Amino acid sequence: MSKLIKEHIQVHITEKDVLGVDLQDYSRNIAKMKIPGQGNRRDALYKVAKDPYVQSSLAKGNLPEAKVRAMEVLEAFQESAGTLSESKGE
Repeated sequence: MSKLIKEHIQVHITEKDVLGVDLQDYSRNIAKMKIPGQGNRRDALYKVAKDPYVQSSLAKGNLPEAKVRAMEVLEAFQESAGTLSESKGE
């Protein structure tokens, strides 16, 4: 039974998925330091996850490249969120 489960996991969980989990952990830790508010962090992390360049890098197995792009996306989100807060008078 465990052999079947192991085979199933190996077929369905790809290297891209594993790298995606690593990137998510990295991105979440950065977002906690840079972006206030859980809702804002969630939005920023979705932007990272959906970014075409991040997805392409993960598909190529290039986690360091994906991390660099994730940082760029998070910093851009932080800057735009700061601008939005200032324009609302917060």
